[in-house]
Amino acid sequence: MLSALVLAAGQSERMGRPKPLLPFGNQTCLSLVLDACKGAGIEEIIVVLGSDEKEIRREVDLKGVQWYRNMHPERGQTSSLKIGLSNMDKEAEAFFIFPADYPLVRPYVLKTLDAAYRSGEKWKRIFVPTFGGRRGHPVLIDKVLRPTFRALGEEEPAHKVIRSQEANVEMVKVRDPAVILDIDTALDYDRCLRIYVDREKRAHSTGGPKG
Repeated sequence: MLSALVLAAGQSERMGRPKPLLPFGNQTCLSLVLDACKGAGIEEIIVVLGSDEKEIRREVDLKGVQWYRNMHPERGQTSSLKIGLSNMDKEAEAFFIFPADYPLVRPYVLKTLDAAYRSGEKWKRIFVPTFGGRRGHPVLIDKVLRPTFRALGEEEPAHKVIRSQEANVEMVKVRDPAVILDIDTALDYDRCLRIYVDREKRAHSTGGPKG
């Protein structure tokens, strides 16, 4: 089985309002991320929330999802990651680190990373999606590195582990720029919203799948 650790405890200081609740049509930033995980068939989805927990729980359907509260989100994203890892099923073969501010990622990306994980060289442990030569998210990581991430200091970035494991990293090219489109500012949100609206229009006009 695979787990997805959705990190949604950020304080959204640059954005000025909770990023998980940014509207995309009838959806929110977080609900799009959860839909991507569900659409890819991820068996275990864990969401780590922060100070906006109560508001997010009112606005986002968390049915079928485990959620936990990070009481100290100011310590950074790694503190949320460690909460997710602590509650992850021991049977999980691998886990996605999925920041909640990448709302345009679709199930195809997660499925592509999973396929690379299952068909790649046995020593590969970290699978990073790339678009146009740039690394993106979510990242898929083999369970053997779970203790290494848990051993990080809460203010140490997760990419410290990834950099230390470069020989075990596989870059997985995807055809979707969504993997490099995160939201930090209002301008980022406007850009992602325009892309989302255009994507939805194309999907409805062609009758094709959205994943």
